[in-house]
Amino acid sequence: MAFVNLSGILTNSIGGIDVGATLKMTHLSTTGDTLGSTITKIIIPPNGAYDIDLNFGIVRFDYTTEFTQVFLATTTINGDTTATTITELLNSVVEPTSPQLLLFQDILADAQTAETNAAASAVAAAASEANAAITRINDLTQPYIFATVADFKASLLVFPDGKTIHLSDRDADFTKITGTGTANTFGIIASTSVNQSVSLPTDEPVDVINFGAITGIIDDSAPAIQAGVAHCILNTVSLAAEGIFRLNSLVDFRGCRVKFSLADLRIYHAGIGVIVGGFSNDPANKSQDFGLVIRIVGSDAYSTPSVRCIGARGQRISMEFNTYFQCYANTDSSVTLSENIAYSDFDLQHCDTLELTNNAATDGTIVQWINENTFKIRAITNLLVNGTYHHNNNTFTGGNFEGTALIDMQKGRTNYVRDIRSEHNTGQLTINFAIGVNDCIVIKSWVSSGHLYHSDVQEIVNNNGEMCALQHEFDTLAPLIPILGIHYQTLKKVGLDYNVLFVKDVSIGVADLSAPIGTEIYRSQLIPVTAGNGFFEVDAIGVVIGGIRVQVKGFDTNRAVITPAANQVTYAGSPSRQFDEDDVGINNSISSSFFVIDGSCRYIEISISIAGAGISCQGFYVGARYADIQQRKAAVAHTHVINNFV
Repeated sequence: MAFVNLSGILTNSIGGIDVGATLKMTHLSTTGDTLGSTITKIIIPPNGAYDIDLNFGIVRFDYTTEFTQVFLATTTINGDTTATTITELLNSVVEPTSPQLLLFQDILADAQTAETNAAASAVAAAASEANAAITRINDLTQPYIFATVADFKASLLVFPDGKTIHLSDRDADFTKITGTGTANTFGIIASTSVNQSVSLPTDEPVDVINFGAITGIIDDSAPAIQAGVAHCILNTVSLAAEGIFRLNSLVDFRGCRVKFSLADLRIYHAGIGVIVGGFSNDPANKSQDFGLVIRIVGSDAYSTPSVRCIGARGQRISMEFNTYFQCYANTDSSVTLSENIAYSDFDLQHCDTLELTNNAATDGTIVQWINENTFKIRAITNLLVNGTYHHNNNTFTGGNFEGTALIDMQKGRTNYVRDIRSEHNTGQLTINFAIGVNDCIVIKSWVSSGHLYHSDVQEIVNNNGEMCALQHEFDTLAPLIPILGIHYQTLKKVGLDYNVLFVKDVSIGVADLSAPIGTEIYRSQLIPVTAGNGFFEVDAIGVVIGGIRVQVKGFDTNRAVITPAANQVTYAGSPSRQFDEDDVGINNSISSSFFVIDGSCRYIEISISIAGAGISCQGFYVGARYADIQQRKAAVAHTHVINNFV
């Protein structure tokens, strides 16, 4: 802190000391750490001595005695101050001359004149600004701009008919028109004093932010998105969104072209989340692309799916992730036209539940149909087909049915589910074909790792339908080649010979074929194979009692026997077996399936022996499937058997 030190003895005009008198020093300016109006006092002692440090600044000096109060002077104390006593400091103050006083008076007069002129200019400027504001209000060639809708609603300005109002937060214009009414259908202006005609952005696409949608899970964006849908339908433009949006109520997207592939819609209410699709009588329904639609509040069910599709005809709809996608047909009198679904393409990457259904309580015809659509699926848990009508000619492609999964066809005709993966390392797929369902096929293309493709025991199939089945795609790609087929009605024996080559020691009964335990009833000719190419099935047909035991012997290119070793044959249920080893998993079973994994093997020989307590059955069957066409031809050539007698 800067200061000067002043010390000495104060005496009056006659050399005496005014004991008890006060010298007051007031700082008129804030300088350094010293605040303006700070006061320092010296009370004169009997000897008149003083010693003070006085901080820099503009300081006023006043002297008060028992009889008088006198203003002494005002001076500036700074680094240029050389005085060491109060009297020396006060004697250095020079009074202004008369010319200086006149100059000061002229400066004051000029300042007063300037103040008067400034006040007059301010009045004129205010009047000019007011006139400009009136012009902005009444001039129909330029819009009146409000920063926000809230600012407009709070404004008391009265605009003439035809005036354009621009809302910066919505990037939206509307024009006042004659008449009265409520807010327009886009929910932009909440006014009951005027009616408005609205002109919103027509860029392609239009962002939901223009209508007040707010990203995040705090604010409800459902009304704003619905307003955007209405605008885009009216102006034939697309509606786009990017980010997370909270929905506290239903949003109906029907009839709108939607570009929401980067959007995440979170449902925070217990009803139907969103409605997608179009109108059954519109041959040009708009495409709709969605990202995620996830329910946060409530439960997905028939009456409250997170997504309900209505009226899609010739439409393309895609969705990246959804918990419950429901295709819904309706003929109730409450709708203006039948809301059926047909000729549409659905791309559902992840859909926990896909349901084809209709209004179970319709007061109209029960013919509420969902026909001739394609569904492309990546991952799914439940596929449901139900309702009052047999929805037909729909194709479902792909779909990884993981864990405990369900295909439940309570209704349907000529529907195909193909290229699915039945993944059941953590559960099992159940397939139901109900009574009345017909010509519905489920085709799996691959299953869990480590399982043979044709292991039907991996799925639970409840088939009460007609011409319905679970198949494997390999069944179609690789037709079955019969190697052996015998039946008690067609197998004949004369002496020791049978009318089918390589069959032996089988008793032909009136209604069965039988053989005791341990009997080898069949040993095939050499059958061509290569590692991993050639799938073989061995079955006992119509078994009454007993089972079979299957062994495989391997041969190399020169038809020499391959020495048995580990990892030569994979049986269903018994992987990594060796040649000449029983299929231990089916020692007393009625069927066996296997393929060869030994890379040096070029031919195999199949033998069937009787297990258990002997067998009684209607017949035996051996068949093979080859992925390679040339090997398929070679197998037919090697295994074609002509009866050796008539």
